[in-house]
Amino acid sequence: MVGPGVISTTMGESWISFDPAGVLAAFGRHENAGWNRHTIHISRRSSNDWSAPVVAPFSGSFEDRGARFSPDGRRLIFSSNRPRPGAATSAARRDFDLWIVEKEATNWSAPRLLAPPISSDDNDFHASIAGDGSIWFASSRPGGAGRSDIYVARGVASENPVVERMPAPVNRAPPSSRCGRYCGCRSRIERGGRGGRRVLVARRRGGRGVGRGIGGDGQPG
Repeated sequence: MVGPGVISTTMGESWISFDPAGVLAAFGRHENAGWNRHTIHISRRSSNDWSAPVVAPFSGSFEDRGARFSPDGRRLIFSSNRPRPGAATSAARRDFDLWIVEKEATNWSAPRLLAPPISSDDNDFHASIAGDGSIWFASSRPGGAGRSDIYVARGVASENPVVERMPAPVNRAPPSSRCGRYCGCRSRIERGGRGGRRVLVARRRGGRGVGRGIGGDGQPG
């Protein structure tokens, strides 16, 4: 348990991510009833203690979920239903887009939308930034094998990023979702698991991904 009584409390906490130095923790906190009103919190570690979490300056007005640090710790990527820039209304969207913030000297930058084709008009969530700058994420956009599939966006810094749906066996019905930090793991509701969901690891072999379940001891199986 991380930070008992400080980070881990009687409230609902989820989706924790640490910067490379292990000094900052970003995590979600939500109402226990209804799985809603998600906000991103930040806590700082000094010696062996975590500071009282504060709501991130870019969070708190909309549903913000699944914040994850980039490998260099300078960015946080998260999903949100906040309105897009230039939207005709300030109301929350009915789907989740991907947003990113940059770490500044004493604060965080304003959130920046990862515009289409990365974000879509369907739910885009559980994103991770890989060491090469590509972004791996889950999406419920049309064309998938199930309710949500895993995608990768390459050339993110260019004007024309390319989004690719991962082929089988990484994606297949029933739905896959929830990329890990390097999209090394995902969860899937499928037969043969030890519960309602299984956590799987996909490794690239000869140009294709091969998925294996993780057993109760944390080892592939």
